[in-house]
Amino acid sequence: MFIGITSDSHRTPHGLIYTTYIFRDFQKMIDVQKIWLTPTDVWIQTSDGRQACEHFADYKGLRNASAQERENYTLSPFGIHWEHLDEDLCYEGFFARG
Repeated sequence: MFIGITSDSHRTPHGLIYTTYIFRDFQKMIDVQKIWLTPTDVWIQTSDGRQACEHFADYKGLRNASAQERENYTLSPFGIHWEHLDEDLCYEGFFARG
């Protein structure tokens, strides 16, 4: 059962793109306060102080990208998106390994 649906849109050279996000539980939405990149990882920090990272080497789109390409990301309430690299990381995934 889905509890929430939200959507947004953004303009690209190919026209307007609509994105719909469907999520199960508003209470589990991760409140990310800070995002930063190192040469090998992307890090997030949540409002409750937890920090986690994902390694660029684990993602085909990010593995061979330049630092400039990696820095060209957008954010949503649910994750980080590199449109030109066709790569997405959801905030929940940063904490999935436990």
